[in-house]
Amino acid sequence: MSTPERNSMGIPQGPADSEGLLAVTPTPQLLRGIADWIKRRNNGADTDTSRGLRGWADDLEFEQVDDQRVEVLAQILWRQIGTGVGDEWEGANPAMREMYRRGVRSILGHLELEQYPPRPRQWDDLRFVPGGVERVSDKFGRVIVRDRNAAYGWVFPRETCGVALFEHMLTDRAPYTEILGGVE
Repeated sequence: MSTPERNSMGIPQGPADSEGLLAVTPTPQLLRGIADWIKRRNNGADTDTSRGLRGWADDLEFEQVDDQRVEVLAQILWRQIGTGVGDEWEGANPAMREMYRRGVRSILGHLELEQYPPRPRQWDDLRFVPGGVERVSDKFGRVIVRDRNAAYGWVFPRETCGVALFEHMLTDRAPYTEILGGVE
């Protein structure tokens, strides 16, 4: 299979797939280009979409760097343990190499959670907050909680006033910041 030519934004230019769509593999460069285009179309204002695309680009870059780091650390672990098999890493059984990579990923995952706790996400519209998020704070720091019985699905907590939000409040108090772990 040949690699299609790319335009100045890194978008592949070539024949369509079987459904008539151009098969595009997202790259950090492509995602940031689209995010910049969306921002320009919105008079320089970031949107949930442009922030989401930049976050996706960051995640892809991190995965690429992480895969390289895992490969190097798995090779170091292989050499330090001294498998006794006598094979060099490149000649080792692929299943054995994958087992070492998984072990390294597991250790790194635990270390990163300890070092980098999750960061709260933000949205410009409460209608776009994922269902698993139950509490957010608005730009004024007021807590807003999900209430599936309320007209727009969000209310101020009973401890403050228990009032349901009006439609305009779904956007005019943005950004809405996720409250993690029940901490406000």
